[in-house]
Amino acid sequence: MLLGNSRNADAVSTGLDTHTANSASLADQGPLLLQALQAYLLPLISTANRQNNSSVQTAQSPEAEKFLAVFQDFVSYIVRSQSNTSQDGIEVEMKDAGDHTKITHFSSLSSTADLTQEKDNDTLKPKPLRLKKIHEELRMRVFNEMPIRLLHIVPHECKLRIRLLERGQVYTQLAKQIEEEYSDSKFFARLEQERVTSGETQRATLERNVIKHWVSAHASYAILSHTWIRSLGGEVTYNDHRSGLGSNKAGFKKLVNFCRVTAVKHKLSLGWMDSLCINKESSSELDESIRSMYRWYKNSSVCITYLAETTDLSMMHQDPWFTRGWTLQELLAPDILQFYNSTWEPFNKTIGANDKDETAFQAQIQKATMITASELDLPGNMPISRIMQLAARREVVREEDTAYSLMGICGVSISIAYGEGYKIAFTRLLTAILNTSRSILDIFNCAQNRYSLLPSSPWAYVPRSTKLKGLNWQRPIEPLLLTHLGLKIPVLLMSSVQADDPNYQNSPIGDYYGTVNFPKPWYSKYTGHYCLLDKGATVAPKQHDAYHTTFGIINFGLGEDKAMLEIPDTCLAVNFQSHWNVEWDPPARSIKRLGTQQPIVFELISKKNPSSFHLIKRSELAEHGIILVNMYL
Repeated sequence: MLLGNSRNADAVSTGLDTHTANSASLADQGPLLLQALQAYLLPLISTANRQNNSSVQTAQSPEAEKFLAVFQDFVSYIVRSQSNTSQDGIEVEMKDAGDHTKITHFSSLSSTADLTQEKDNDTLKPKPLRLKKIHEELRMRVFNEMPIRLLHIVPHECKLRIRLLERGQVYTQLAKQIEEEYSDSKFFARLEQERVTSGETQRATLERNVIKHWVSAHASYAILSHTWIRSLGGEVTYNDHRSGLGSNKAGFKKLVNFCRVTAVKHKLSLGWMDSLCINKESSSELDESIRSMYRWYKNSSVCITYLAETTDLSMMHQDPWFTRGWTLQELLAPDILQFYNSTWEPFNKTIGANDKDETAFQAQIQKATMITASELDLPGNMPISRIMQLAARREVVREEDTAYSLMGICGVSISIAYGEGYKIAFTRLLTAILNTSRSILDIFNCAQNRYSLLPSSPWAYVPRSTKLKGLNWQRPIEPLLLTHLGLKIPVLLMSSVQADDPNYQNSPIGDYYGTVNFPKPWYSKYTGHYCLLDKGATVAPKQHDAYHTTFGIINFGLGEDKAMLEIPDTCLAVNFQSHWNVEWDPPARSIKRLGTQQPIVFELISKKNPSSFHLIKRSELAEHGIILVNMYL
């Protein structure tokens, strides 16, 4: 039995042995009850068979065997259910958990019901107003910012007592601790300290800050990041806890060591690990947990990262932990992270150290993931295309997790629907980003397929361009709408002519020009050299339409004067295969968009005013050979 509620069941009399019935637990009575029923039922089944004039059957007929097997399962279930309510937690040695960790069970002084009753009784006592406010803040924190359930870890005489608490129990436990510690004198002392350190003068603001700090000091928890044990008898799960199993599984050692490190090394009494603390049988709980995972890691006091296959810091970058899909957010989200080796010893012996701030760890992380120190420090500033690039090569067990594991990092939330496939899940993720973010043009900084402007996999972002500075902050000139025809998006069309002759002289139509090196056709290794907004693009080609192509810029915006368009000098574009004199407004049916193996990026140059961006009046676009049109891509 792993975790549960601690009570000895009252003995149930069966008439077999009065003394035994009065002293034995239900777990002892189960086999006796089964034996008695077996002795009673077998003759009845045998007699019934003879009376039905069937062929001669023994007492062990298929019907009897089936009945007994089903009934035995029923009795076993009742025994396990009672066991779940008969133990409150486990008690283990505080030293490193070995392969033969000694486990004992304990009963807490107060059961869940006792704690609830104690809480109800406490509500009858008048509380200071500020203590009430602290309790209100605590309730908000526990039920909105902390995991659904947590491990409660308490050192007790050289041992650790471990229980699994639901949110309500966590709140009750913390509220009791706060109430025991609180006094008005302590509150006012902290108020004065806050005033001195922050320089804040508003009394209401000072009180809010003190209340938040008070709650944060108590509602702190460690969170585990690890790779799951995939072999049979692997991780200890929530179902193992409910059924009384788990202590014989390989993951039990990991559970105990995580609790030991949390309590002894980090001086915390609450911890969370996904394998045990999520009930995956509940679809609603699984949905909430996946949507909230990034926030839970972000709100943790420390993320304990266990590298099961690493003993030396210099080899850390080779650990499989860096290849898993879910561990990307577990690396980026926490403010404080500490790595532990395969024997549960920290690589960094400094107390309170944050490995994300240490140069040696930053170098290993970058070697393993390409994530830079600045990205570790401010992950919220990473462009969407960069996040996707980092996620592309990571592995997941369920293909939909390719998208689900990126929700928190991208700041969106979508429903969980395992079985939909990774393409649908990823499209829903990108759609959510389009619907919730204003600065979304960076989502197109990827290789392009010819059928949809939205990619179907993070792999499309592997060749993203780093030349597009500030693209993740740039807004489109109007909302982008995803329809059954495709994504409705405004584009600035610029015709071009292929000019592979190095002596070709570009002759711009107006004040702007540029060159693009672009594969033609899209699947070929051959790269063509194209001159943008060249007069040669306005006349019929001599041989074939391949000499003409049209590029559509998508990263442009509005100037302060809405009559002006602001075009950056570094442009992101899509490519169209079209005739030289095709109609664009509305686009002709003959127009086809071409796929690319990398983003199309080029420099747009002004003959009159070289700068980092260009302002062009809408009314003057045609003079330069540019067309503004909405397209469904």
